[in-house]
Amino acid sequence: MIFDSKFKVTPTVPQLTYLPRLPEIVSYESQILSDHLKRLVTITVVYSRQNSRLSNGSYPLLVLNDGQNINELNLLRNLQELTSHDENFVSPFIVALHAPADIRKRWYGTVGASCLARLSPNNHIEVLGDKAGKYESFVREELMYFIDQHIGQNRGLISISPRHRAFAGFSLGALSAFDIVLRNQQQFGIYGGFSGSFWWRDREYCIEAPNGDRIAHKRVEALSEPPKVRFWFQSGGLDEYCDRDFDGTIDAVGDTLHLITRLRRQGVAESLINHTYLPLGEHNYQTWREVFPEFLRWAFNKKVLGD
Repeated sequence: MIFDSKFKVTPTVPQLTYLPRLPEIVSYESQILSDHLKRLVTITVVYSRQNSRLSNGSYPLLVLNDGQNINELNLLRNLQELTSHDENFVSPFIVALHAPADIRKRWYGTVGASCLARLSPNNHIEVLGDKAGKYESFVREELMYFIDQHIGQNRGLISISPRHRAFAGFSLGALSAFDIVLRNQQQFGIYGGFSGSFWWRDREYCIEAPNGDRIAHKRVEALSEPPKVRFWFQSGGLDEYCDRDFDGTIDAVGDTLHLITRLRRQGVAESLINHTYLPLGEHNYQTWREVFPEFLRWAFNKKVLGD
């Protein structure tokens, strides 16, 4: 279906996907014409038609960044197996947002604070994440309106409680999801981050302060009260090889651990934070799809979600 800025919806016929002897999974693509992003945004919708929902009959919600790579997660198979074999699993309504390759590094980032980094072969400083504010506005205003009012053509199909709503991502998409969840706790109460790019900084790297100027860490330190969010992090021992502060721990793992420490200092209970460390985990979908079912079980556990 196509959703335009005047909130008109043109439905398309969902593509039903069946796997033998497993519950039926529905998967289809739609497009939203965003005023904020000035373009069509493709989304992939996935949900199980089996009766594995919250007690009021609604689905919890999972929004995913980098929806263009959703097939890399074996998502349909994982969702079917969890729904079939785990009685404590509440199957979420999944909306995966596609990010065009040519603009992904501009959409994903931290709102109001672009990143300065030397990533190009010519070693020039790049400004990254300069459209993160527009992307957040799209998610907060256009996407969530579309989900609440139009998906499934049935209001009440998806829970409106933040504690039933998750936003997750991978690498740079994990940083983007973290920033959006932290800034929009009235909409999201669950976060999932796989190999998050928490090195993201608003000044060029300085050897005298190798861990300085990391934006996500500063945002947590600036919080006036503990966030009402459950946090799930994953990092891998082979995510990268850099160790900018020479502490014997690669930066991808160290940045994640430092962020968790800051969340704890802000009063987030240990029971609300999960960190899954994979010693042989790499920065790719082969690693992330192996651990993705663990995140789904943690995020959408019936006993934790409640009513």
